[in-house]
Amino acid sequence: MSNSDCYSRSFWFVVYQKDISDFSSFIDILESFHCPVFVSPLHIDSDSPHYHVMLMFSGKKSINSLERKLKVAFADIPFFKLEICSDKVSCARYLCHLDNKYKTHYSPSNVVEISGADYSQYSYDSRTKDSVFKDILKDIDSYSSPISFDSLLMLYLTNDSLKFTCMTSPRYSFIIREFLNSHNLHSSQ
Repeated sequence: MSNSDCYSRSFWFVVYQKDISDFSSFIDILESFHCPVFVSPLHIDSDSPHYHVMLMFSGKKSINSLERKLKVAFADIPFFKLEICSDKVSCARYLCHLDNKYKTHYSPSNVVEISGADYSQYSYDSRTKDSVFKDILKDIDSYSSPISFDSLLMLYLTNDSLKFTCMTSPRYSFIIREFLNSHNLHSSQ
């Protein structure tokens, strides 16, 4: 398949710090794409300090069409190679080198989130999510009276984004609802 035939919803590229004259303007241009974007912390673990940028669209985009738009938007930056991001979680975790013990790890709190992008949704591995899932079940079990899914969801929305993400995940939400139903049935007896 030629490059012009490649479509995806997620793309990423590297841009070098030396090519960005004003980081704030760079962010403003990314915001103009009106799609969720992550910008990694500055990677200083190589000879050329750089950022990784990940763009996520709701519909599929042609890599060539997007590349042309990026070249126009970033006319003052020597163009970077746009690549398809085939696995959002892996790409997002790479922004901070979370899974590579040989590279410098960067703090997820330093990822720039644009247009509603939520790095916590993509940066946690399945072991972390499983642990959080178990914590949610323990939280439910600690209530002596019935509690609704909605109440718990609102509690986590304001106090614990990782638990909120876990509760809204298709992988866990059904089991959490069933556990709540069982808990509430036993609590009301």
